[in-house]
Amino acid sequence: MSSVNTWIVKIRRMDKEAIARKELFDRVNKVYTKSSGRVLLESCTGSGKCKIALDLIKPELEKGKPLDIVVPQSKIIQTWEEQIVEWGYSSYRDQIDIYCDRSLHKHKTVRNTIFDEAHMITPRITKFLKPKTYTTKLIALSATVDYSKRSMLKELSLNGHNSVAYSLDEGVEDNIVSPYQVMVVRVPMDGRNKNVHVKSRNGGFYITETANYKYIDDGLNKLRDDYDEAQLLKFKSASQRQDLRKKVEMAKLWRMKAIYNLRTKKLASELVLKMIPQDKKVLGFCSTIKQCEELFDHRYHSKTDSADFDAFTAGKINRLGAVTALNMGVNVPTVEIALVTQVQSKYIHLAQRAGRTLRKDPNDPDKKALLIVIVSEAEADMLWWAKASQYLDATRITSIHITDILGKTFEDVLKLL
Repeated sequence: MSSVNTWIVKIRRMDKEAIARKELFDRVNKVYTKSSGRVLLESCTGSGKCKIALDLIKPELEKGKPLDIVVPQSKIIQTWEEQIVEWGYSSYRDQIDIYCDRSLHKHKTVRNTIFDEAHMITPRITKFLKPKTYTTKLIALSATVDYSKRSMLKELSLNGHNSVAYSLDEGVEDNIVSPYQVMVVRVPMDGRNKNVHVKSRNGGFYITETANYKYIDDGLNKLRDDYDEAQLLKFKSASQRQDLRKKVEMAKLWRMKAIYNLRTKKLASELVLKMIPQDKKVLGFCSTIKQCEELFDHRYHSKTDSADFDAFTAGKINRLGAVTALNMGVNVPTVEIALVTQVQSKYIHLAQRAGRTLRKDPNDPDKKALLIVIVSEAEADMLWWAKASQYLDATRITSIHITDILGKTFEDVLKLL
């Protein structure tokens, strides 16, 4: 009887997912039709953006019209090739041209266009896409678009009137993506051991993480005050104020690098990885290539080939470290856990990384995703996390201290969620 009930539950889930996907397509199609074939779809990873875009443009393909698919990375070209086959569009493959946005200048012919990862738009992309798609269909896809990019999309006649948003939590509710939990591991900086090297005219010296962070942060705040005062009182020339602004930006980068390279964050990441059972599928997002090399035996980044990535997707290995190479456009449905060693202040980066764990696993319909985020107690890092997580469901987030997992098994720690 229990097995029968299990199948009934599975069927109901499938029905709910199918209905939700149909309703999402209908929402997008309504906007697309009303706006004469222009739409921006902001939808969570795993919600089927590729299929929706292909289904929208299908009537044009049936008329024999060509289609350009513009992507930001060559790796995503392969994803689209797979999606075209999976969703039954192989017969139209000769009409479809897939290429990276850096090659846009070579593709000036006016054509129907799917613009993937639209949050990566730049003035250069806008310059080439605008005349290319002025009189054609344009479908832009993204998990979410930052406010600063919306003005560029508006130039392509993509604005609030012809956009559709479908959130991560809507996807969970509709059973389109896997349910998830977020575990934030807070890590204090080391105020005892002098392990941070500071350069000087005499060759340099070592100070603690806490002292180094305070020195950089105090300097940044002083520069900000000087810049704000100069802007307000105008007692410096425009070029002097611009120089101050550049110094502020340099100090921000200096502080960012200090946080990215905190030894305590690496040690906390090592502790978390050691705690997670070896049979769990773990994808790590590291702050630097150096950190990635130190934390993971198998890696995929700008200085490696795809051998480890291919082994990971094939199920031959269970752990893979990356930096930014897997942030978007790559489908790995079997990933259970994502370890993020460093957050950035923009939600899009967190959403992309979380998205690697959220895709439904056809072999495990009850899969639950876990996002583990290492956050330093440095004020700037805590602020970045607060900004990055503001669009997540707060009830799914549990914040713990690194000491809460010392000596505990993975199962014990999961009980804290």
